[in-house]
Formats: sequence, C-alpha cells, structure tokens
Amino acid sequence: MKRYNCIDILRGFCMIWIVWYHTNHPQFVDYPFFNATLFFVSGILFKEYPWKLFLKKKFNQLLVPFCFFYIIYYFFLVALNYAKYHYVSDDILYSIFGVFGLYTYNEAFIVNYPLWFILALIIIQSISNCLLKIIKSRHLLFALSVVISCIGYYYVQSIPTPFMLGRSLPFLVYFLSGFCYGKLMLERRYNPYCVFGLVFIWGILYISQNLILSESFLLIHYGEILVLAFILLSVSKMISLSKIARPFLFFGINSIVLFGMHDMILTILRIVLLNVYGEMNIFLGILSVIITLCIVWPITVLLNKYAPVFIGKRNLIR
Repeated sequence: MKRYNCIDILRGFCMIWIVWYHTNHPQFVDYPFFNATLFFVSGILFKEYPWKLFLKKKFNQLLVPFCFFYIIYYFFLVALNYAKYHYVSDDILYSIFGVFGLYTYNEAFIVNYPLWFILALIIIQSISNCLLKIIKSRHLLFALSVVISCIGYYYVQSIPTPFMLGRSLPFLVYFLSGFCYGKLMLERRYNPYCVFGLVFIWGILYISQNLILSESFLLIHYGEILVLAFILLSVSKMISLSKIARPFLFFGINSIVLFGMHDMILTILRIVLLNVYGEMNIFLGILSVIITLCIVWPITVLLNKYAPVFIGKRNLIR
C-alpha cells in the first residue's frame, strides 16, 4: 500500500496531542478532535478484503500489538501496586480480565486504557468491511455511517457492551468519511483558497455548536470535527517536506508503540514529579510530554529492530 507522509504526520500530531491530554494541560487541549481525526486518517488507508485475509491482517496488525502492550502494562501495574503497598490487591491481580468486561460511555479497562482505541479500530474496521460488501456508493455509505454513529451515540453507548462497542460506534462516521472522501483530498493539489474556505466553515460550525450547547445537534458537532480533520490533513500536506514535520512523521509511523507505552511512562513521571514538586501543573505536564517522547523514541527503534512482530510491523501469521 502506498504510504502518504501527510497521513503519518497528522497521525503523529494527534498522538502527541493524546499524550499531552493524558497529563496536566490547558483547557484547550480537551477539544475532542484527536481520536476522531485518528479514525479519519485510518479510514483513508482502509481497503475491503475477503474475510479470511481481513481477519489475518487485523490479527497481525492490531490484535498482536494490543495483547503485547496489554500484558506488559499488566505486569507494570502489578509491580507498581506491590512497590507501593508490598502486596498485590485482588482488583489489580484480576484486572487482566478487565478487557472482557462490559462498559458504557467512556468507561475503559484499567490495564493500559489508551488501548481502547485499538479495540475500537478493530470493531469499526469489521463493520466497515461488512458494509463495503453490501454498499458500493460512497455517498450512501457515508449517509449510513452517520445514522449508525447517531444510534451509537444516543442509544448503544449507554448500554453495557463488550469490548466497548458502544463507545466505538459514534466514531464510525469519521472512519468512513476518511474512506469515502479523504483520499480525494490527498489526490488534489494543495489549494490555500480551499483551506481558507474550510477554516471559515469550521468557524461557523464551531460558533454554532457552542451557541446551541445541545446534544440534539450532534450532526453539527460531527460536521465541525470532520471539517477540522480536512483542514489538518491539508496543513499536513503543506508541511510534509519540511524538517519540522519529522518528529510527527516518526511518531505517526510508529503510533502503535506510543499508544502502548505512553501511559506507563507518564505514570512513573507523575510519581517522581509529585515527590519532587508536591503537585503537578501545566509546565510539568509539558515536561512530561517531552520526556515521554524522548523515552519512547529509542524504545521504538529497538522494537522495530528486534520485535517487529509484536508491534504489527511483521506478520505472526503468514
């Protein structure tokens, strides 16, 4: 599959934003574009496969890394609990089975909870692969994704579901929007007037959403985040050859390692910084992000070299 640097740059930007979101940060960091944009760019690269090949690919590329980082984090959690209390509580000991629990809304298992995104990606890609075998019109596919996402948001996510199905469904619209229309944006030349137009539309949607302040206007929120995703993709195209994009490119290509490792590192840093400074603040949050990225970088290089199977870079099942 052809690799688009701008997609990896945008993915890396979102990943670094997520690391920042998971430590002390200013209020604007809460703006909920990062997960949606990650689903959007994943949709751009998605292809329909026969089910046997699809399951094999998802096993190698997503499920193996999920299990790898889930197990590592579990032993980290056990060790941390023992170091703190000199014994391991039953809640921690049996937390490894948390992935099989039932969850509503934004609930998640306690073992490496950022990995919920990988489970959601497996669910959304499975639904998309099924829909693509039935529906060939991209406009109809997009319309159906809006309906399913709204159902997921208003009804399913309030019901306890396995593997966070309810939490995943509202993101389907972003994924299939990327599949249906994202690649068209990639194939067009960069047009600053188009970007200015998108920024104008985003501004209108953002103001409308904040004036209305009602969950009944979910479609405005979907439109707002999707327009922003297209803006960010355009900016990523614009800077794709710039040196400033290289760190984003690296973490975009290796996003699954940052997903799997960052919460462990942030947890350790939080303990150290609290002991030294007494409380966390925004400056220490930014410092935590920088240190985390500096630690993950060499770990990523080592995993790529010595354990590519465990991070989805090489197939376990051929």
